Amino acid sequence: MADVRSIFLPACMLYPPKVGTWTLELATNVPGLLKAAAGETAILHVPVPVAAVTEQFQGRKIASIEVFYTIATADCTSVAFALYDVTLSPHGTICSAAAVTTTVSVALATAKLIGNNVEKVIITTPVILDGDSAYNLEASFVCAAGTVLTIHGARINLV
Repeated sequence: MADVRSIFLPACMLYPPKVGTWTLELATNVPGLLKAAAGETAILHVPVPVAAVTEQFQGRKIASIEVFYTIATADCTSVAFALYDVTLSPHGTICSAAAVTTTVSVALATAKLIGNNVEKVIITTPVILDGDSAYNLEASFVCAAGTVLTIHGARINLV
C-alpha cells in the first residue's frame, strides 16, 4: 500500500459561501455547513492550508482533494469543480491564479443526485507546493428550488 497522508478540513474551515443562506450545524454528531433550499448557484472554496507544506509533510505532493457533501430533497441541476494554483506574489505585485488540470472520480451526472456524495478531484500532475503558491478548489453547486445541500468537509490527500 502506498504511503498516503491526508489533512481533513471540517466544514467550519472552508471559505464561507457568498450565495444562499448557510448555517453550521451538528446533526447526529456530524458537523456540516447547511444551505437552505433555494434555486441558486452555491460556490464553495476549499483552501489547501499551510499545514500541507509544513515540515511534517515536506516533500509530499498534493495528489487529490475530496469533498464530502449531502444533497437532499431535490437533485442539483449541475455540480462542477475547478482547482486553481494561486501564486503568492511579492510586495507591490498582484496575486494571480491559474487553472490546474484535474479529473474527477465520480461522473458529474452522478455527483449532482440526492444522497451522500464524495467527489475526488484528482490532480493530473501532482506537485509539491512551495511557499510561493497555494491551491484553492472551487466547488459549484447549481441548486434547484428545493435542493438542500450540506457540506461536511474536505480531505487533502498527499503522496
